[in-house]
Amino acid sequence: MNTYDDNIVIKKRHILNRYIYAYFKYKIDYSDMSLRECAKLTRLSYSTLRSILMNPLGASVKNMSKVCDVLQVPIAVSYTHLTL
Repeated sequence: MNTYDDNIVIKKRHILNRYIYAYFKYKIDYSDMSLRECAKLTRLSYSTLRSILMNPLGASVKNMSKVCDVLQVPIAVSYTHLTL
């Protein structure tokens, strides 16, 4: 890949991170809970939850699953990208 393609990938990742952040923030606000309350319900530390919100694509599946369960966000898993 060249520099132009790398920049596009980085920009797409940034946009996706911002979109996921905005969606989770909306879900937290809509459920009338604070970030600290959400952290308690997910059994994650406040700083871990904050890190997940700032960089959701960097979160582990286990932690993301906890957040999605508390916020009642369905998780769709696709295995079509895996190859043998």
